[in-house]
Amino acid sequence: MRTAFKELTQLRTAEQYLEPGFFSWDLAQGKIYADGNTADIFGHDLSLSASGLSLEHYLDRVHPEHRGRMARSIADTLMHGVPYHETYPVQRGDDFYHDVTVIGRCFRTTEGVPLHCSGVVIPHAEDRKDTDQILVHCLAVYDLAITSGNERLANQMLAVLASVNDMSAATGRLQ
Repeated sequence: MRTAFKELTQLRTAEQYLEPGFFSWDLAQGKIYADGNTADIFGHDLSLSASGLSLEHYLDRVHPEHRGRMARSIADTLMHGVPYHETYPVQRGDDFYHDVTVIGRCFRTTEGVPLHCSGVVIPHAEDRKDTDQILVHCLAVYDLAITSGNERLANQMLAVLASVNDMSAATGRLQ
């Protein structure tokens, strides 16, 4: 039972996806360096993201219907120096898409040659908020049942938690 609880408490870590992530794109090297939040948002391994991934690694996570718009916006940013600001769904690694807003800027030489881009990735939370609250309350009841020794209630709450988690997965929410 404790193993099931440990797995279910990982749902609490869904809150980490509400934190923005930061990235830095070295155009000469063709690598995007990203922090842990950006790695989580895009479903990438942290050590790979920290050591730099290609733009294609990020494009592959964007919903196919939005890749063209994203690519055009990146080209505008690189060619014309306009700030980048786009919202699109990305696949985090759980086979579901979650909306993010990416805001960035390209820095140039005095001759206008783009050198470096950096920005922030802001995940949207509204698609998970209601289900997350249900899970948090159910986990609190489960905690109380365990600490009070009520194994029957704890087992019932595990079933409820699994059901809520299954519903969340079916609708593309949570992890």
